[in-house]
Amino acid sequence: MARPWERQPDETPQAFTAFCVYRDLGRARSIDRAYQAACAQDGGQRRARSSWWRWSRKHGWVARSRAYDAHLQEVELRAREDEARRQGRDWVRERNQQLERTFQLTNRLVDRAEQMLSFPLAAMEKGEDGSTTIKPAGWKLRDAVALLDAANRLGDMVVAAFGGDQEDQVSDRDGARDRLAALLARLTKDEPGPDQGAGE
Repeated sequence: MARPWERQPDETPQAFTAFCVYRDLGRARSIDRAYQAACAQDGGQRRARSSWWRWSRKHGWVARSRAYDAHLQEVELRAREDEARRQGRDWVRERNQQLERTFQLTNRLVDRAEQMLSFPLAAMEKGEDGSTTIKPAGWKLRDAVALLDAANRLGDMVVAAFGGDQEDQVSDRDGARDRLAALLARLTKDEPGPDQGAGE
């Protein structure tokens, strides 16, 4: 069954062509304007022929055009909804990519702090006699603390982004935050007192 804005079974090609001109003028349409648009190449005429008025009454141009307007509104609404969904998917994908980068950075910071705590960063020098001298590179305990603090802040940011109800799931990812907690506990236990100069 033909939709209202399509050609109807009892509608001649000439009548349907005239209707299409009228239909496509939009909400400011009128039969005279449609006729003028159709006759534009001939210089146009101010008033439509009686046949146009007759076709309009017989084939319900007004009601069919209103149905066409409603159809276009629905199409536009669906297009906007589709675009909103696409933008939403893009935003989620970009957010997840950013969170993934943040996870990786957290892991790298924890790895770096573990290296510093397991063996001080050092410079190796070879003497003329072939001996090797290892000199501490001068990192300080507060450097490891700063790295772990940064990693902790990044981890908290990721947890907040996912939502508190998913904190356990986020905390277990790659064991980064568990390692972080262990290192922080180690620093708290091993940190020298004010009279100890270790690492400072």
